[in-house]
Amino acid sequence: MNRLAELIRSLPAKDIELIKRDVEEGNLQKVLNDRIAELDIPQKVCPVCHTDVSDNAPFVLYFGTSIRQKARFDAIDCLQFFLKDMQK
Repeated sequence: MNRLAELIRSLPAKDIELIKRDVEEGNLQKVLNDRIAELDIPQKVCPVCHTDVSDNAPFVLYFGTSIRQKARFDAIDCLQFFLKDMQK
């Protein structure tokens, strides 16, 4: 929390008021939950060709509204195929 406290102390008053409003409205909690969900989504193979992919895969797609999903692709052709298939 020390890093966050230092960051908040360095912000101008207008930004502090905006952050306070976001905290009161629950927006900050949503942003934190979304980011944690993104980091926790396991995915180790390309969904198209089933090739193993690492966390440094060159193409990553986040999608979904209520439940966010994450897909990693080993190449652009797999990403394009995946997107075309979703349009059907």
